[in-house]
Amino acid sequence: MPRLGSRSKINYHMIIVLIIFLIITLSEHAFAKDKVNKDTAWPKFGLAFQNITDFQKAAKTYYFYWGSQKNASTLRKFNNNGIYLPVFNLIRVNRLFAKKGYGPDHDYITTNHPDWLLRYKDGSLVYMGYSDYIGPRLDLGNPSYVDHAIKWLKKQAFEDDYRINDFSLDNAMFFYADKRWAKYDTNESYRDVWEYFLRRLSEAFRPQHKIVLNVGTSDLPTFARMIHWVDGVLYEDLCHPPHKPGFDPEKAYPTILDRWQKGQWCAENGKIWAVRYNTTIQALKMASPPGMEALYVSVGKKEMFISNAKRELIHRLDFTSPQANTLEKLARFLEQSGLQVSILNPYQEAVTAGTLAPVKYQRLGPDMVLKFEQPPREAFLFGYAAVAMVAGPNSFYILKDERNREYYYPEMDQPLGRPLGPMSEIAPQVYKREFDNYTVFLNLSAETYPLGPTHLLPPWRGTVVTR
Repeated sequence: MPRLGSRSKINYHMIIVLIIFLIITLSEHAFAKDKVNKDTAWPKFGLAFQNITDFQKAAKTYYFYWGSQKNASTLRKFNNNGIYLPVFNLIRVNRLFAKKGYGPDHDYITTNHPDWLLRYKDGSLVYMGYSDYIGPRLDLGNPSYVDHAIKWLKKQAFEDDYRINDFSLDNAMFFYADKRWAKYDTNESYRDVWEYFLRRLSEAFRPQHKIVLNVGTSDLPTFARMIHWVDGVLYEDLCHPPHKPGFDPEKAYPTILDRWQKGQWCAENGKIWAVRYNTTIQALKMASPPGMEALYVSVGKKEMFISNAKRELIHRLDFTSPQANTLEKLARFLEQSGLQVSILNPYQEAVTAGTLAPVKYQRLGPDMVLKFEQPPREAFLFGYAAVAMVAGPNSFYILKDERNREYYYPEMDQPLGRPLGPMSEIAPQVYKREFDNYTVFLNLSAETYPLGPTHLLPPWRGTVVTR
């Protein structure tokens, strides 16, 4: 057998190096793909009515969008694997909706087709909505109107400059009827109308296009009957957030149980289940005592200033200093100026003052609230844990706050993996679910739950721990 020369040895080593290089490159590519597509993430993340600043970045993190048609169309260009839904309202006509492309022409319908409008038995129109969004309710059982709605949707959604693939219908409220209505004055008759309406839409658009309903409360049989005709459901509220005034655990708890029931049904039937949790957290409420000299507050990215009516500086605080690295310390500092201060945020033990939203010289009156630039991680984890308890492959956790910002938390790049089973109640109103990579805990009780010798889970908190 001929001996290998030095050149052969070099080639042999080069081949080995090349193989190793290819293995590493392909592994990195696979990891990058997993990170972008989040195929193993249960649930995936979504946006609702966000002011997106970086579409390419948002499309890598958020796989569900519910908002404007323009944004939905733009997100699809960066990631066609997501579900990006413009919101349309076919339930009522409204001039503002028509102007923004959310719904059919108000003036055309009210002038030329008054027979398409729902009426009371006395002949007056049935209105729904609030403020600028109020409008006459439409007769979903009128075949002529449904034909018009389908034609309008095809032109608006699939022939417009901002073409989209799927869409969402707002105000899908099929759980009750009004006895005063001239038509459909029983719950069953109105549900028949809704089923007819959804069946017609399904025949016109599915399976080429997904339809997701934004729904309200209903019993499970009615829910299943309606969602059968579409591709999924969007809930705008997981529960009444703990930080909101009037929070009542006795009301929030049954709401979460209801969402879980519907989420489980969606997972078992291959439907989309998207849940939004409003994570806006109010930080500090300040008030000037009666007779106190007028004070002005200014909040920047790193500093906070308090000045008098002559704009003379009274106090200055650096957010990075140990004096203000928690809300409690910031509140005590503000009280030195004679202000009355209360903490409105239930997560004050973990939030730094440096996340306060900017305020430019606003006068303190009887009631002023300093809000967070970004909600605390605890608020995010609560919603994340609650959704993960029944999440399936088509589940989405939507982050939303009143400032319409995009948020990032480390957990969003740490896929839970596949669930190893259903959730379990490990103590009264304390829940656990195990995934490939992590275990999720949720405490909906009024008591602190010990996760270990040194780890405690306070009431109405969620957490994700490495398995």
